[in-house]
Amino acid sequence: MKKLKLLRAGIALCILQSGGFYIASVVFIIKMAPYKHASGAAYLGTVAMITESLKYILPMPALVLLFLALHYFVKRGYFNAKGARRLRWAGIILMISSIIEYFAVRLTWKFMKYTFIPDKGFALTWLNGLPLLLMYLVLGFALYTLSDFIIRGEAIESENKLTI
Repeated sequence: MKKLKLLRAGIALCILQSGGFYIASVVFIIKMAPYKHASGAAYLGTVAMITESLKYILPMPALVLLFLALHYFVKRGYFNAKGARRLRWAGIILMISSIIEYFAVRLTWKFMKYTFIPDKGFALTWLNGLPLLLMYLVLGFALYTLSDFIIRGEAIESENKLTI
């Protein structure tokens, strides 16, 4: 249980850090918003900052649900349905957020390439964030699968209690 409590504290710190980064990015977007007669590069910077802020806000609900799942595991033991449901939803949200982030980054780079940047070898620049998004996708699927193991473990545990 001590390791779960440490993991829960680490996730709480990640939630605080992501929230802080998101608030800072919103402040920067507001302060750096292009004026009426700004050039295309100013709008490009705003679009890039909005896309970057997605990295901090989209996984936030999954982190909160993961924190709640760990809270239920500490409070009620390893095999409980409430914690498993929170894990399942955290996995689903993490997978959806990685797919949304992928398309947001991809569309931003397409927009930048065709609007502002002449074609000089920028075709593969959008691959920069792909490993992180792939990790989110795999982690989300792992959480989804782990929730199924926990639900089945709860059924086996209740069956064992009835046989004794």
